Amino acid sequence: MNAKYVNAVPLYRQEQEFSRYGLEISRREMAHWTILCTERYLSLLYDCMHKKLYGYHVLQADETPVRVTKENRTEGSKHYMWVYRTDKMYKDKPIVLYKYQPSRNTSHPRKFLKDFHGICVTDGYQVYHTLEGERDDLTIAGCWAHARRRFDEAVKALPKAKRSDSLAYLALKQIQAVYREEKKLADESAENVCNIASLL
Repeated sequence: MNAKYVNAVPLYRQEQEFSRYGLEISRREMAHWTILCTERYLSLLYDCMHKKLYGYHVLQADETPVRVTKENRTEGSKHYMWVYRTDKMYKDKPIVLYKYQPSRNTSHPRKFLKDFHGICVTDGYQVYHTLEGERDDLTIAGCWAHARRRFDEAVKALPKAKRSDSLAYLALKQIQAVYREEKKLADESAENVCNIASLL
């Protein structure tokens, strides 16, 4: 497990390495051991970290497609790795948790975030906003990078002579100002950032 997840050596390369030493240990067997170890031991740590995640006020969430070689799904179906992490202002005790799901269904973040009360920063995927509509104790905040991208595309679609006079260009300038202020706060603790925000 250390070779795979810390040193980034895929199981097929470990299988080849063992073979050179005269040991026939298949990647299938190593994958099976990894799953057993995860279920027996690491799942306890994961559950503990999941509970601790609920104690933070700001989280970030995202999901990305992953390739799965074997599962009871039709070929070409997408599978997803969902990631939930504490915001970067919590540098002293960061938590990053991954959760594999066979779909992009609303039920997945609904279950994972069921006891979380606070702000969840996400991209524009509607599933998260559906959750916000169901609960009073959850706020979904948009990611600046995703918001900025739309304004940038709008500016680039305009003729060059009209770009600097457009509302999209003005929005980009405002977002740039937000980024400058955020950079000033980058080294501040979560408590200091909250204190500064309360003064504004």
